Amino acid sequence: MITILKYYKFILLVPIGLLTNIIIMSNIVQLYKFIFFLIFIIFTADISADNLNTGARAKALGNAKLALVDQWSCVNNRSLICRLEGNGVCANYQNCFGVKEFSCQSICAYMSKTSMGLSINFERFGETTYSEEKLGFSYSKQLGPRVFCGIGINLNRKRAVLDDKMLNVASFDFSMSHYIDKNTLLAFQVVNPTEEYFVVSEDKEPVASFISVGISRIFSNKSLVIIETEKELNSKLLYKFGIEYAIAEHMFLQAGFQTHHSNISMGLRYEYHDFIFNIAFVKHPKLNYSTVGTIVYKI
Repeated sequence: MITILKYYKFILLVPIGLLTNIIIMSNIVQLYKFIFFLIFIIFTADISADNLNTGARAKALGNAKLALVDQWSCVNNRSLICRLEGNGVCANYQNCFGVKEFSCQSICAYMSKTSMGLSINFERFGETTYSEEKLGFSYSKQLGPRVFCGIGINLNRKRAVLDDKMLNVASFDFSMSHYIDKNTLLAFQVVNPTEEYFVVSEDKEPVASFISVGISRIFSNKSLVIIETEKELNSKLLYKFGIEYAIAEHMFLQAGFQTHHSNISMGLRYEYHDFIFNIAFVKHPKLNYSTVGTIVYKI
């Protein structure tokens, strides 16, 4: 009889134990999700405001990108698209702090003629749990011998964490660039001047809105120095500085610094026929390194 009772007790305890473990594991999963979103809430504003999809070259230069003439002008300064030669496609990937959920990808294509340029770009940040997407269309026009302007229309999408809905809002940006002389470029940009925002459960989550001014200088050996300042709404003035040095005919070493979290960055650029390869490493003072890789194909 005692053996039979022990047997039934074992039969009862096994499913109870399994059920308890399942509940505990479920709570651990929920706790993990809660911790992840807590970390996300703390850092995602800084990440989004940093404009991740700017290309590895700009990232290596302290994210100073406005007065930089390269294929990622499709995203960074639309007025300079018409300064590019011919057509091309670009792809970019960034792994932020080694966290998969903070990764971002982007791709763009451009077409540049004598005094006019067009481009399209797509950017995505995050994973299935939380994500931000942007589809952009750009037009660039040369207004004079040294003056260029550009406008971009952006369709922004965001997956709300609380109610798991896709939110949509449109915004635009405007930029102008002026060559002070042959090798010195001054640029200005205003992003989302109308202060568009997402509506999340009766709350407003603004799309990044800022004004930036930048200047760059190219030297005789193709080395470059670039300085930029940026002011976002309700944020302190941000300063960025970068230098690119030609270590070989088709190879460039880059380093940069920005006052946002005192980020330090460095990178390498290599040109091979119609291809351009860029890699950058960004050091965050509190979090881990971020790695950025970019490839450009000139058609």
